[in-house]
Amino acid sequence: MSVRARLRPVALALGLPLALAAGGAAAQTTPGTEVMAPQTLDFDVERILGTWHEIARLDHPFERGLIRVTSTRARQPDGTIAIVNRGVDKASGQTRESKATARLLESAGRPAMEIDYGAAGGKHTYDVLQVAPDGSHLLIGATDRSALWILARQPVLDSFVVDQLKARALSAGFSLDGLIMVEQGR
Repeated sequence: MSVRARLRPVALALGLPLALAAGGAAAQTTPGTEVMAPQTLDFDVERILGTWHEIARLDHPFERGLIRVTSTRARQPDGTIAIVNRGVDKASGQTRESKATARLLESAGRPAMEIDYGAAGGKHTYDVLQVAPDGSHLLIGATDRSALWILARQPVLDSFVVDQLKARALSAGFSLDGLIMVEQGR
């Protein structure tokens, strides 16, 4: 059974319409002006389960130097989501892994999750900014805008789609100055 949360996305027009999470709408405005989209969108947490390949990320300490990064999410019997993040250290060739537990924040008014990385990493809140209608890609970022990931079901994502996701991240208030395109090759 899926968990659903309602949200009201905030979007900025960047010259081209952005397809929002559930087949969405485009806001037309002048650059730099926020527009509250009038529609509400359904969020089905089941769509973010499974294995994702990291296409791009904002740099942060755990993943520094990692390539071939994946994130696998599975529903647990208590309704939380187990997360296992894996990547290969480019310099040493060794695999690094982190485990976390997530819970959907239904009261947030948007699709958001609190992820608990345990004593070493603490708890962090992330917004699900966009999920492709076909479930092929996902944009997720820290509520405080300090972290961002473009994830895909396959290790490669079309550059046009990546550009759309970058535009969506910019419209949500993220700086992309430190965005890293993740090497996914063998």
